[in-house]
Amino acid sequence: MPVVQKRRISILGGADIAENSAPEQEWHTPLFMANESPESRDEWLEELLTSEHTKGEADADAYLVAIEGWAKSRHKAAARRAEDLLIRLERHFDESGGDASLRPQVEHYNAVIGAWANSQEDVSIVRAERWLNKLRVGDSDTSLRPNTESYNRFLDACSKGHGKRNDVLKNNAIKAEQVLKEMMALQEQGYSGDDTEADTISPNTESFNYVIRAWTRCRQDISMAEKVMEVLRAMELYQRTGEGGVVKANTISCERLFTSL
Repeated sequence: MPVVQKRRISILGGADIAENSAPEQEWHTPLFMANESPESRDEWLEELLTSEHTKGEADADAYLVAIEGWAKSRHKAAARRAEDLLIRLERHFDESGGDASLRPQVEHYNAVIGAWANSQEDVSIVRAERWLNKLRVGDSDTSLRPNTESYNRFLDACSKGHGKRNDVLKNNAIKAEQVLKEMMALQEQGYSGDDTEADTISPNTESFNYVIRAWTRCRQDISMAEKVMEVLRAMELYQRTGEGGVVKANTISCERLFTSL
């Protein structure tokens, strides 16, 4: 019995499914492989893609199971593995002739950006920005565009303190501030990540907090405290003008302010 069929039985509590009932694919359920290791998810996807029993069943959601597993991993090669899987999905989609079920979605790119944010490699910010830029360029034939989560995961990367030299940390903080301003400009323009008003890109409290954290990494920079205060003032102004909705300083914002003083 293929691994895929075994897992379907365990998830559905041993329920008997008729062959012609066309049940929803098991990996479309929210808790599928939730407690499995990245390696197990990877092995599952590989079998799904190569087994003669399951060839042709894999879709973009199946790839996401494995990609998200690596995105949450602390393994030193996790980000590269997540990236390789997304590249493989893109190639699979192209080779399929544009099969909609294999089209990568913003969640795939966000997961890879997040994987690089968690990486300790020197190239982490460069690689994270590469995937954010791919979303920025978008696809003229689809609504594939970045959303607030895409930007926040990149801001997280900029704020992680990758690199020890003060000039590197400062450049990361400057980049984070520029991205925050980009988000604010997109919100003002009414830009939507998927052409719906409900998904208009705009910074939230987490976005501002990442930029604050990026500046607090610059401990050798005499302007650090001033920069942190500037970001806090921008957050307050953004909230007062009504542009930011529920954006407001929270305990994390205050804690990071105190560390800068």
